[in-house]
Amino acid sequence: MFSHFAKDRETRASDIRPSGQALNQSSASRGRRCVDPLPNVVTSTATQSVVILGGGPAGLTTAYRLALLGYRVTIVDQGTHNNPEPFTILGCHHATQALLHSLHSNSQQPNQIAIPLEFRLPDGSLVHYPRSSFPAPLHSWVNLLRFAGIPWKERWQLASWVEQLWEGDTELPADLEQRTADEWLTSIGQSSQTRDLVWNSLARWLTGNTLAMMSADAFVRSMKPLFLSTRPDSRVSIVQDSLQACFIQPITETLTQAGATILYNTEATQLRYERDRISGVLLQDGPLLQA
Repeated sequence: MFSHFAKDRETRASDIRPSGQALNQSSASRGRRCVDPLPNVVTSTATQSVVILGGGPAGLTTAYRLALLGYRVTIVDQGTHNNPEPFTILGCHHATQALLHSLHSNSQQPNQIAIPLEFRLPDGSLVHYPRSSFPAPLHSWVNLLRFAGIPWKERWQLASWVEQLWEGDTELPADLEQRTADEWLTSIGQSSQTRDLVWNSLARWLTGNTLAMMSADAFVRSMKPLFLSTRPDSRVSIVQDSLQACFIQPITETLTQAGATILYNTEATQLRYERDRISGVLLQDGPLLQA
């Protein structure tokens, strides 16, 4: 059975509430129809098998989860992922934190150092996003009011709007998926400078997208876990070891022991379809990989 990519993204009504978890889902992949006969490379059918495109942290984690469930896994990886630099992890990244703990014994857990979330103002100075000791959800509201990176009038307007949402006096628009984040933030009184300095910087950091390139719904979902959840979820930490040492190396070792196949420096050039499912992956050097 081939593990094919989701064709449709699940959507739910956006919700800015003081509790709850964010929903993260993978993007759909694309392919072209082709009926030319080619030689096949078929993975074992003794157990259910799956092919994963990409051997970065996301691909390896998926392979790791499936291998633990008994799947025979093949990874097609076109590049290397050896970044020796420390990396950032958030308190709201619960699955990542759990994976980190499962890969390392208690005595070998990578050291995490909490750091402030900082923004650079137009004059070159830095302003920290505050972290208060108030219980949830009050801490979210107080932190927003104390954040000097947004002009006071805009802060008060935004904090009042969030409070109205929590109390049920207002609701999020139903068309957030059809509006850009930039357009929506403008509609709730966030100035051009605030959007560029604060919200666009956050969007690029958390999602890799600019406000003009993402929907308002996606923006709300990406901000909620960090700013509108529990105090531990808002923690920002630097992990002193690299992604290679923390995730890639131990996962690769586990996959190798489980009998997984990792095809390095291999590029998938085409997806093959059969009826309503993906039936194979055409590799750059010619063979068709099936599972």
